[in-house]
Amino acid sequence: MGMVVVMIVNHVMSNDVYSGIFDAILRYFKIYSGVQNIVTDRPVKKADIYHYHRPNLESKLPDNSVVTVHHDLSDPDGWLGESKFVERYREAGHVICLNQGQKKRLGQLDIHKTTVVPHGYRMDIFEPEVKRCVKNRKLVFGLISKRYGRQVKGEAYLYELVRRINPELVSFILVGEGRSEDAIQLRKLGFEVKVYERLPYRMFSMLYSNLDALLMLSYHEGGPANIPEAIASATPVIGFPVGMVADIVRDGKEGILLSSNVDLDGEMISNILSDPDQISMINREMVRNNSIDRVLTWQESVEMNVAVYHHLLNGKS
Repeated sequence: MGMVVVMIVNHVMSNDVYSGIFDAILRYFKIYSGVQNIVTDRPVKKADIYHYHRPNLESKLPDNSVVTVHHDLSDPDGWLGESKFVERYREAGHVICLNQGQKKRLGQLDIHKTTVVPHGYRMDIFEPEVKRCVKNRKLVFGLISKRYGRQVKGEAYLYELVRRINPELVSFILVGEGRSEDAIQLRKLGFEVKVYERLPYRMFSMLYSNLDALLMLSYHEGGPANIPEAIASATPVIGFPVGMVADIVRDGKEGILLSSNVDLDGEMISNILSDPDQISMINREMVRNNSIDRVLTWQESVEMNVAVYHHLLNGKS
C-alpha cells in the first residue's frame, strides 16, 4: 500500500497583524480542507500552493499561488486601492472572489482566472426558524460588526436613518467591538439598545433568534460574513446591494434592499415598522422556500477553495 501524499498549502498573511475574521476562516480550513495548512507571515519553502490573503503587501507572487479578494474593489480607501492589488492578481495562478461583483470587475481588468467562493455559515450554530410573533412589540434590528474608526460599516448612514424612524416601534441589538459608542448615540435619540462588544460565537444562534432583521449599511463590502449567518437563520437582511448582499438577497424575498437615498429608505423602514407583518412574512417565506440553500456552509466553502488548489496544480487554472 503506497504512502498517501497530502497537499501542503501555505496561507501567507504577509504581516503579523491579527484579524479575527482571518483567524476564524483559517480554523475552518484546518477542520474541513483535508490538506496540510501552514499559516505564516512569510512564505515557506516547497509548499504545493501558496494562498495569499493580503497580496498588496507582496512584491511578487509565484505561479502556484491563489489569492482571495477579501475587500470591495471599488472601496475608495487608499489602503485598499485597486492599483495596490491588480498586479498581484495578474501574477496569481488563480483568484478567489467572494462575490460576483468582484469577478465582474476583475474581468473588466482582463483578469479571468477567477472563481467565486463566498463565505459560509456553521451548520452546528445556524438553522432557519420562524421568529416570534411581531404583534404588540417593537421590532428588533441587529447590527453585527466591529466598529472601525473610519466608520466603514455605515455608521453615518445609520445615524441619518434613525432620525427618520419612530423609536417607539423598533429597538436595536448591536454586536461587535466598539459598538458601545453607537449604543450611546442611539439611546440619546430615544432608542432602546442592547450592546455586546464581545459575544461568544456559540451564542449567535440565540442572537439571530432575537432579531427581526439584520442591518447591513456598508457602502463597500467584500462579504460581509454575517450575510450567510442571517440567511441560514432565516433573518431578513435590510441593506445595500453590495458584496454578497447583491448575490444572495432578493428584494422582498430574503430582505429589503436600500436605495442609499436616506429619505426614501427612512420612509420604507417606517412603513415596515407600521406594518411589521411585512418583515414577518419575509421570515416565514425564507423558511418555507429554503432560502438557506442560497448560501454555503463553511465546509462547502472550504471544499470549493481546495478544488481551486487541485485545478491549479493540474494546470487547469
